[in-house]
Amino acid sequence: LSIFSFGGNMGFVIGPLLAGTLVSLFGLKGTLILLIPALITNTVIWFKHKEIIAIMGEKPGEKKAVKETKGEDNWKAFGILTLGVLSRSVLFFALNTYILLYWIYEFGQTKAYSSTLLSCFFACSAMSTLVGGRFADKYGYRKILRISYFLMLPSLIAFCLSSNMYLSTIILIPMGLALSLGYSSNVALGQLFLPNHLGLASGISLGLSVSMGGVVLPLLGKIADIYGLKMVFVALIAVCLLAIFSAMIVPDAKKSLQTQN
Repeated sequence: LSIFSFGGNMGFVIGPLLAGTLVSLFGLKGTLILLIPALITNTVIWFKHKEIIAIMGEKPGEKKAVKETKGEDNWKAFGILTLGVLSRSVLFFALNTYILLYWIYEFGQTKAYSSTLLSCFFACSAMSTLVGGRFADKYGYRKILRISYFLMLPSLIAFCLSSNMYLSTIILIPMGLALSLGYSSNVALGQLFLPNHLGLASGISLGLSVSMGGVVLPLLGKIADIYGLKMVFVALIAVCLLAIFSAMIVPDAKKSLQTQN
């Protein structure tokens, strides 16, 4: 899961660099060029879809046999985990949006420089996805999840207290590492808590982690308009505390893992 997630996170590394460069050269219309890699990918999948289906062990129109249940679903634990997933989603999209704006309007940096900085931030985040997956296999999903959020909290507090651009830039390193350290653990735990509804568990763990943050962004934007960009990061401290609360009370999934093995 961490390897799979790493590929997605690398898009956030390359995206700001490409978008910033294209906007600087051609204006907002330059972002239309970003349609090209999407069209190429779509074309490859179109011609390779039969091979993909073959790898999955399915045939077109074939009904899959009903699998045996693998233990009981723990909906309560999954609900607690989902609270953390939603909190991380807000953190992810807020940082993705407001780090860029903060460097432009608070520190007076160019869009190109700010986009490059954002890419560096997500590069740290992408690498932590791989590290977090390896450590989670060794030390447990819940432990890595807790470390992730506990590392994020002091990073956010330090960022809010800093008014120096260079210090704030350094703080982005542990913040980026913390952001995705427990990402794959969230998805894995969701599947362990709902062994009979793996599709639903994955859909919520992955889907909500993308959508919910976007829903909350307008509210954070209103806070920025009224109180300033700094207050957005102060508000994120409360979101991080909610994520920590979720990670602290979520039950251990070790028994569920043993059942599946």
